[in-house]
Amino acid sequence: MALASPPRFDTPPTILLIEDDQALAHLLEVGLGYCGFRVQVAHTGSDGLDRALANPPDLVVLDWMLPGLDGMQVCRRLRQHSRVPIIMLTARVTRPLPPPASPSRRRLIPDI
Repeated sequence: MALASPPRFDTPPTILLIEDDQALAHLLEVGLGYCGFRVQVAHTGSDGLDRALANPPDLVVLDWMLPGLDGMQVCRRLRQHSRVPIIMLTARVTRPLPPPASPSRRRLIPDI
């Protein structure tokens, strides 16, 4: 199966990605770049906030659980100066996921 062609823009929109996990940040940067976006990456909340205020992006993708200045603090401070769209990103799991249902139980679980 071939991948769909990425969209084309006259001027590529800029996404500011604020993510402390460098492996995840790299994965998102490559994927969003493939889709035609210009991606700027900041690994701390304070660096991301400084970048967003100095050169406003078209969209901010913001990790909720940043060390130091966390995602909610960045969001609140950014909202004092900008109406840029923000997507909050988190990978936190608060409870263990249940094991997959056995084949005999799958038929008892309704589709949602």
